[in-house]
Amino acid sequence: MRNLDEVLKDMEELPRYTQPTVLSGQEAALLTSLLGEQGLELLNFLDGREQCADIAWNLDSISGFANTMFADLLGAEAPYTIVAFSGSGDAWAIDWADAKMVFLNHDGMEQDTDYPMVVPLGIEFEELVRVADAWADYEERVDAEEIDEEILLSDFLRRLEAFKPNTANNWPYA
Repeated sequence: MRNLDEVLKDMEELPRYTQPTVLSGQEAALLTSLLGEQGLELLNFLDGREQCADIAWNLDSISGFANTMFADLLGAEAPYTIVAFSGSGDAWAIDWADAKMVFLNHDGMEQDTDYPMVVPLGIEFEELVRVADAWADYEERVDAEEIDEEILLSDFLRRLEAFKPNTANNWPYA
């Protein structure tokens, strides 16, 4: 995994797909309590940027969890703050209990599914930024058809496990 400074340097060149979100004082205070001042600065920097096909940072749902489809099953007061979305209806959120990242899986909303709706990732926000960078590299290599997709996925999962043990088992796209 590349270090955070390397990742952010490359991300500076990514265009924003939307204008940055103007956070209210209450929203900024919530995020600061979860991530600290530096985490809030990082999140503001990422807002409106698509880091990879599966992670587009977007702060417009910070106070709007009740208006998301996940609130239908988890409840409007669920202890999650969504900070990014995938291209397929899933979301990436901060769990208020431990400030760790969770994956909100829209497939988990189905009655007859084995997929959990909330997948704890066991990593912090800054770590997800680094993991998303590695996932973007995986996606680019798959698109370039460098090597068999299964080999590339195995390589990504090995890198993820080396970066943060026991994380590969919870990676949602494995």
